[in-house]
Parts: sequence; C-alpha cells; structure tokens
Amino acid sequence: MPEGKPDFLTVRELAAFLRVKERKVYALAASGEIPCSRATGKLIFPRAAVEAWVSRHSSGAAPAAAAVERPLVFVGSHDPLLDWALRESRSGLASFFDGSLDGLARLRSAQAVAAGVHLYEPAAEGWNRAHVEDELAGEPVVLLEWAWRDRGFIVAEGNPKKISAFRNLTGKRFVPRQAEAGSQVLFQSLLERERIGPASIDIVGPAARSESDVAAAISEGKADVGFGLGRGENRGVVDPRINDHPCFDVGLVLLTLLRGAIRGVDVGALTRDQRALLRRHYIGFVFQGFNLLPRTSALENVELPLIYRGTPGKERRALAAEALRKVGLSGWEDHDPNQLSGGQQQRVAVARAIVTKPALLLADEPTGNLDTAKSHEIMQLLTELNRDDGITIVMVTHEPDMADYASRMIHFVDGRVESDSFKKAAA
Repeated sequence: MPEGKPDFLTVRELAAFLRVKERKVYALAASGEIPCSRATGKLIFPRAAVEAWVSRHSSGAAPAAAAVERPLVFVGSHDPLLDWALRESRSGLASFFDGSLDGLARLRSAQAVAAGVHLYEPAAEGWNRAHVEDELAGEPVVLLEWAWRDRGFIVAEGNPKKISAFRNLTGKRFVPRQAEAGSQVLFQSLLERERIGPASIDIVGPAARSESDVAAAISEGKADVGFGLGRGENRGVVDPRINDHPCFDVGLVLLTLLRGAIRGVDVGALTRDQRALLRRHYIGFVFQGFNLLPRTSALENVELPLIYRGTPGKERRALAAEALRKVGLSGWEDHDPNQLSGGQQQRVAVARAIVTKPALLLADEPTGNLDTAKSHEIMQLLTELNRDDGITIVMVTHEPDMADYASRMIHFVDGRVESDSFKKAAA
C-alpha cells in the first residue's frame, strides 16, 4: 500500500515544502521562528508542527485554524461494545460517555479526541451526518461508520407487560434517557412517527444515563419499559420497523463458539492475546455493509489482514491477487470500491476474509445489501469455498432462500434456539 507522509522533514524537504531556498530554512531555524529539532545531530522538522506553524501565519478572509491540543478522551454515546474495544485495544484512551449530543459538544470545545454518535435524522432518513456538519462545521474531523446497533424496548424478563410495539406503551411506566442520548433522540422521533403523544405515557424519573441504568430501573420495579440497546436474552424486544440488523444473532453465534474448540484448541481457555491471534490467523469476517476502505484499490483492501499479520509486501500482494482470482475478480485489482457494483464489492469483502486461509468464516447478512441475482452469486461463492477449500462458514440471515444453501440450519425465535436441523444429502 502507498506509504504515508514522513513525520519529520529534512532541510531539503522543508525547503521544497515552503518553496524557499535551503539557506532560508537555516535562517528560520536559527532564529527559532520555525519548530525544529537537533536530536539526531542534524536539523529535522516535525511535519505536524510545521503545518500548524504555516496555519498560524496564514492570512485572508478565512485563515486556517491552529492545531488544538486535545485530551486523550473518547466521549459520546454509551456503547458496551465500544467500551470493551477501548479496553481491549490498550490504547490509553479514557472514556466519558454521556450521550451523542454531549459528545459532539465536547468534541467541538476540544475536550476530546473522538466521539461515538448515533443520531437519527428523520428528514434524510439517515444517521449522524447532518448533526456532525452542523456541530463541527469547518473542523478537521472525519465521520466513520463503525458498527450497527439494534434499538428496541427494554423490558422485564418474560415481557410480562406484553410490550412489542409503540401502541403498547400507553399507560406504561417508561424510564427515559437523558436528552443528549441518541436513544432518546430516536425514541422521540419514533413517537412522532407513530403519532403517540408523550402525555399518554407515564414518564418516571430520573432520566437514565445508560442502558444499564434503564435495565436496573426495570429490574428494580421502578419502570415497566425503556428504550435502548438490546443487551441479552429476553431483555430487548425489537420493533422490526426500527431495525432488523442481526447483531443479536451474531452475538449468540460467537458466544457458542467461545465454548467450543477450533482445530483442537479450547477457545474458552485462551488468554486475550491468544484469542486475538486466533482471530487473526483462523477466522475471517464478511459483513452486510462490505466495510471496504474508500479510495483504496480492491487489491489493497484484500491485503489489509495480511498487513496486521506482518506479511512482507511482495508475498502480501501475491496472496491478495490470488484471493481476488478465487472470487472471480481477476483484472479488477486496481479498481476502488466506488468503481465496483454491490456484488463486486461483496466479492472483494469475501476475498479479504479468505486471504488468510481461515478455518472459520463468519458472515453477518452477507447478502443483505444485494439484489436477488447478486445474492445467489455470493451464496454460490460461499458454498464453493466450503466445498473446495474446507472453510467452515457460519452465516446469519433473515432470508429463507439464502439459508437453504446451508447444510445445517439453526433457527432462533425470540433469542432461543427453536430448531437445529441438517439438510439431507441427495441420494
């Protein structure tokens, strides 16, 4: 993949960058006007500091803002998966989760380096973008899609109040989230869509600061229902009109795998670092949303898992090219995702998942964003990988015709296994 810009510039490189003579660079360094270092015995110039120096000396109607030192804090939406990821990564980032809107406000005032947000925007029937553009206009920020979430009603075990739709909330004790929470923003929007007045719901306080607080209030009998992130069996009843993404099903599959063995290794007995190595070397992932890097070629996208492995560049490119050939994309190596159809993008995602020759491939709704014809193409490809390469494939889907490709089908209803059957081989 193309190498990034160097963190430090030499005298010659800085002269070219500033479009001045080298003697001018020496004069700036001698006068202390420009950031520099002699740590190596020679003058070197930190790129980020130089760029900030150039920005501070800009003029005109809209000079560029100087770089702002931000504390290493992650703010915004309270998300158990994000919280776990920050801890597992050992990144050193602290966290302060008090709602998506609060996170954007703190990011705007330079109180954090990143924020997690999930803010529904009914006018565009989308998420996050308009809020970020309004709150952080002109700021050097980037918006990344990281994960999908299931939103729904949080109820007591067994759902004794029989709450499965918004019309069932009338007369029920409802514990709200704080106004800054993305869940509360979404809940208010859905109430308006369903034409349900807040006065018809018994709002109990105080507002919960997290999904855990919502669940605690319901468990202690202080409320009948709340709205937020589904976190476990019998806890969340998701209205299918909100979101049908199968995160809950995938979680069940992964929990089951953690109790088993892969290639004779007891996964449950592994340490955290050993589990990371297991994922890196023996498990591939295919997602509904492709999750390809934009402005990055198909070949480079497929190379990504091999970079984490430390595979040398020449070998990495050869393996990536072979994986693309296997999924029928020879000749498309240099195309960016926006130059590919949806079916081709998912083929690149499959190539990325198999380039490490995994023992297990986890596919989360791999055909969810494709039309019928492309869906069957991807399923035939996965079937061939299972048959010809011996890759075990665990796939989550809501589509019966896609599930028919499997040799074994486990059917979940309300978070429980309803059936577990094997397809009979043809005589």
